[in-house]
Amino acid sequence: MDFIDILRFWLVIQLFALAALPLAWRWLAPLPSRGYALAKPLGLLLVSYLLWLGASLGFLRNGVGGILLAWAVVLGASLWLGRASWQRDDSGQRPLFSWLREHWVLVAVTEILFLAALVGWAFIRSFSPEITTAGGEKFMELTFLNGILRSQQFPPQDPWLSGFAISYYYFGYVMLAALARLSGLPASVAFNVGLGAWFALTLTAAFGIAFDLVAALIRRAPVSSSLPPASSPPVPRSAYIGGLLGALFVGLLGNLAGFLESMFSAGVGPLAFWRWLDVKDLNCLGGPGYSEPIANCLTAG
Repeated sequence: MDFIDILRFWLVIQLFALAALPLAWRWLAPLPSRGYALAKPLGLLLVSYLLWLGASLGFLRNGVGGILLAWAVVLGASLWLGRASWQRDDSGQRPLFSWLREHWVLVAVTEILFLAALVGWAFIRSFSPEITTAGGEKFMELTFLNGILRSQQFPPQDPWLSGFAISYYYFGYVMLAALARLSGLPASVAFNVGLGAWFALTLTAAFGIAFDLVAALIRRAPVSSSLPPASSPPVPRSAYIGGLLGALFVGLLGNLAGFLESMFSAGVGPLAFWRWLDVKDLNCLGGPGYSEPIANCLTAG
């Protein structure tokens, strides 16, 4: 996995976002951000769902051609349903383009956050890219990904049970497989870059939602169902701070397991405290330092 692999993944996700942007801008118009930060996951979701539906019903093949056809359908529907965003208004302006120019700071912060999260988490993953016994469900996950990539129709083949379909929920791997096909990355690389992509999408979506909540609160007006004009008052800096804090708490600070593991490893606090914090009688096969947080893995042995 190198930076070129990450860049190819980023370009494909941007392609999905482009297809869904007019639709998000129209559907989520009452939000101060007009749903810009949600265009990426929305595009990936819609294209992948259309691919899954078509491959399940037999009129699409699970391949590059099927993915591009699904993308074209989503793009066409998005342009039609959101046609007011790109068609010229009475003043001769295209509202979506005018909004993007007016809110270039929001666009830049969203894109920088997404790229930084994608590169950063992929970089962290590069220190331990292998599928090991400490990887939890990663054997199963990579198996599902390979099974989907090798299947022309859905439900995909079960690599462990020849002649049968996967009998477990697998749609998340359909989305990852679509990214892998269009980026041209093998499953082993796409799996690790995909972990960074999920983190980046989560962080960006959390930023957008928190941004909208803070911006709406500052304007002292509840989110309305009516469509606002393309031009809107400038967004205060505190909305960006709130959005970044929302992304930080959702993506990084929402799980204190790593912090507690670090404290225990550093010898902070009496052993009695950690034994009290343990889940009693939970047998942790990995022993001390295993990836299971807080359980009696900490004090076993």
